[in-house]
Amino acid sequence: MPFAYSINKWSAGDQDTSKVASSWFGACIFLVVVASILKAFYNV
Repeated sequence: MPFAYSINKWSAGDQDTSKVASSWFGACIFLVVVASILKAFYNV
């Protein structure tokens, strides 16, 4: 599970965690935007 992977990196003190967190945040925003566009496009 990718979320557990990022927590493992954070607990291990990896410096890459901010990049992992920002990519998760960006993916969530992308999904919200795509869902909004699809709802508007299909008039749901």
